[in-house]
Amino acid sequence: MLLAADWRLGTYDPDEKTVGLLSGIFVAVALYSSIAVNVKRCHDREHSGWFLLLGFIPILNLWPFIELGFLAGTDGLNGYGDPE
Repeated sequence: MLLAADWRLGTYDPDEKTVGLLSGIFVAVALYSSIAVNVKRCHDREHSGWFLLLGFIPILNLWPFIELGFLAGTDGLNGYGDPE
C-alpha cells in the first residue's frame, strides 16, 4: 500500500531498488517503536537495553529470545522503577 502511494507521489522508483519516502518514514517509526518496547521488556527482566545486542550473536541470540519472550517479569519494584 505504501509502495503504491510512494510510486504515485514519485518518491519510489522500482529500477533504483530504494525505499520511498512514506515507506521509509513507516520503517523508521516501526523500528523505533519496536526498540522502545523491547528495552522496556529488558528493564522488566532486570536487564539493560544493551541486552538486546545479544540478538546479533549466533547461538547466544537464543538467550534473549527465551528470557524476554517466555519468562515472567520481576514482581514489584526493580532497579528500573515501578511496573506499569
